[in-house]
This record gives sequence, C-alpha cells and structure tokens, in this order.
Amino acid sequence: MSPLEISLLLATLAGATIPIGAIIAQVERIQPRWLETEFRHTMIAFGGGVLLAAVSLVLVPEGIRPLTWPWIASHSEVAGWLSSYSTARSNDKGVLPLS
Repeated sequence: MSPLEISLLLATLAGATIPIGAIIAQVERIQPRWLETEFRHTMIAFGGGVLLAAVSLVLVPEGIRPLTWPWIASHSEVAGWLSSYSTARSNDKGVLPLS
C-alpha cells in the first residue's frame, strides 16, 4: 500500500470511532443502572481524550512552529489544562455553584 492509502485508511478508522461511539451510546437498557452511567462516562471520556489528543499532537505543534518563543505556547497549554482540571475538581466537590 502506498503512504497515501495507509494515511486514508488510518484517518478513516480514527474518524469511524465517533459514529461507532454514538451507536454504542444508544444502548439504553444496561442493567444495573450504575453500569449504564459508568458506560456513558467512559464513552464521553474516551471522546474527550481523542479530541484532546488531536489538539495536542497535531494542532499545537503546527501553531507553535512559527513562534519565536514556543515555550510560551507550551506553558499556556499546560496552564489551560491545569485550570480546566482544577475547575472540574472544584465542581465535583460542590465548591463552585455551576448549574
């Protein structure tokens, strides 16, 4: 297979995970109820991880390349991750009045 065909195959497989996840998420009756909640949480976390990986591994390096000080962008990305994580953890503990 040529490099183009391999790239197209891998991109198709990566893109197919989103509709496959949507189809799996349509399963409504998983017993007991906690298993359904955990399954949905796993699917959402997986999808978020895929999107985060795409941004981290593809878009950020491309955006950093033309900068004269790429470490500023790297530190900003890490600061954003930490901010998002701390906000989510604070909300889990009931500290933030988010709806």
